Amino acid sequence: MGCKEELARPETSVQAPKTDERTWPEGAVLAVGGMPIFQSDVDQTAASVKLLYPGNTLPSLRRKALTNVHLNRATLASLFPEQRDQARLAAQVALDDLAKPGAPPPKVLTGSWSELSLEVWGEVRTLEPGAIHGPVELSGRWALVRLDSLSPGLVPAADLFTVSLFEFGYVPMTFDPRTLTSAQSELTILDPAWESVVPAAWGKSLPSGWYAGPK
Repeated sequence: MGCKEELARPETSVQAPKTDERTWPEGAVLAVGGMPIFQSDVDQTAASVKLLYPGNTLPSLRRKALTNVHLNRATLASLFPEQRDQARLAAQVALDDLAKPGAPPPKVLTGSWSELSLEVWGEVRTLEPGAIHGPVELSGRWALVRLDSLSPGLVPAADLFTVSLFEFGYVPMTFDPRTLTSAQSELTILDPAWESVVPAAWGKSLPSGWYAGPK
């Protein structure tokens, strides 16, 4: 199973830029529903993607990182901000309880990056076995992550992992996944340099020149 990548949309005539008077955090390059996406986070995921696709250009790596991880993660975070904060607090509190008797069993994942998902693999590939890491944010949930074992392959894509996840989800069971599609229209490009990086499926509803960054 490979990483999905949408091609950047072709250049069109540039309309007058739309601006947003909000002050965005430093390093934010995109926003979904008011939830910023930071270049540093995208590039961290892109570094993992590069191990799988070493010949890809930086824009292509970033596009894969956005498509497979950061756009959906930010969309869900923007839809359920209070629940997200509560789930993070629950994960933080649970750190002290995992070593106690009666702690809930983890979700165990075994396999290569494709079985773990790019998102989880990117979090665990550099961990020391046995240590609990987190809370880390995944799409729709926070998690405490433990690398139980690693069997190196000839290439990173062939590495085999056993991973334990203690998950703290915040997306209601009644959530309709089709909401993610309608939320795409709330994507705001904060840095004009990232307009060509945004996957076409997310960028097609945006007028050319829709920037919310510095004037």
